[in-house]
Amino acid sequence: EAHGTGTQAGDPREALSIGEVFADAREKPLYVGSIKTNIGHLEGASGLAGVMKAMLSVERGKILPNMHFDTPNPKIDFAALKIQVPTETIEWNPENGIRRASINSFGFGGANSHVVLENYSSVRPGVVVEDKFAVSPSKRPFLLPLSSHSETGGKLLQKSLAEYMNKYPDTRVQDLAHTYSTRRSLHRFRSFAIGSDLQTMRDAATTLGPLASWKQAGNSPRLGFVFTGQGAQW
Repeated sequence: EAHGTGTQAGDPREALSIGEVFADAREKPLYVGSIKTNIGHLEGASGLAGVMKAMLSVERGKILPNMHFDTPNPKIDFAALKIQVPTETIEWNPENGIRRASINSFGFGGANSHVVLENYSSVRPGVVVEDKFAVSPSKRPFLLPLSSHSETGGKLLQKSLAEYMNKYPDTRVQDLAHTYSTRRSLHRFRSFAIGSDLQTMRDAATTLGPLASWKQAGNSPRLGFVFTGQGAQW
């Protein structure tokens, strides 16, 4: 997936760099295209569009065609560089079973980026229990973040949390940790509990360890960023 802005100077240089890297190691031509022929130049988001196109191509096993490719650029020696621009959809079935795509994205201010993607295949099946969510057989510990407006409120939270775990002993500790990590507001006074099952989590939340005593968070740092608007950061 080339940056491919369609400029007199840029396209030949990009094509040359692609050929210099890949041509010697290939017998068949390398398919090169750019999503800019489909949706135009999205400026700062153009690289993201290229990544999305490459992801879908790798996932679906199809090499997508370039639009409006009628006359090849005479400044690009496609045969010598072993590159080819697809003009129709091509089924992507590599001999080694691995689909791999590279994406170029260049900024006006001189920033250059290159990303390599390949298809994912699970190395092992998940453990699934019928009529229930997938479960993990491991005993790894989970972090339960605790926060409150005051230390007094935090101790009340500890008490209510212990009462909840006593009342609902079938609660999955990973679900509890996920909810407290992502669904609750983070207040100034903070603590935590660590446990690998509901019993150890209840004990840890009831009697906080010396490192988990309630502390007041410091002031949030003030950050400032300045951008030129053309890809180069100050």
